[in-house]
Amino acid sequence: EIKRRGGIAIVQDPDDAAYPEMPGSAAAHVALDYRVALSRMPGLLVELVNGKAGKEAAMPNKSSQPEAEGDSPTIDGEKFDRPLALTCPECGGALLKSQNGTIIKFDCHIGHSYTGEVLASAQFDEMERVMRAAVRILNERAEFCLEMAEQARLQEPDAAGPWEAASKQALDRAYKLRVLVEQDWLMPETFGAMSGRSSRISG
Repeated sequence: EIKRRGGIAIVQDPDDAAYPEMPGSAAAHVALDYRVALSRMPGLLVELVNGKAGKEAAMPNKSSQPEAEGDSPTIDGEKFDRPLALTCPECGGALLKSQNGTIIKFDCHIGHSYTGEVLASAQFDEMERVMRAAVRILNERAEFCLEMAEQARLQEPDAAGPWEAASKQALDRAYKLRVLVEQDWLMPETFGAMSGRSSRISG
């Protein structure tokens, strides 16, 4: 909301934090303007208030070091930034990665715990749920726009056109999204020793 209204997002540098997953989670959900050490933050705030802060005032969110090849995926010529942190599929909290021998675990701050395979499965379930919810909302939008078109037509026949176009657009996108959801997905987490997608490590 702050960014949407033109505000500035500042987060503590995870390398400087006692619990790096907390600023890491914030960075994963917000487009940052500054990422600084805690000791630098008061001075930065003063500079921002006085209009004196520049690029040299703080370490920017993007590293000044050149990115390693393959750091960010490119699809159809568009580059996508990789998230700085993983979040819990159940509560949305930041996940802390740990390893015990060959077993890798991911734990959130309220106790949800996953192996890599179970986390991948939970991520898929959440992704599928959100996409199906989007299909439902698009269908509802299409129906609502048709109702608005009927109301608009009673007052001014030409006024119904934009509502009808919006309804058609929503239906078209709902169909495309439904096709995407129902496609076969690569799920390596279901192979090997993983016997089921819904199991989770007990707290």
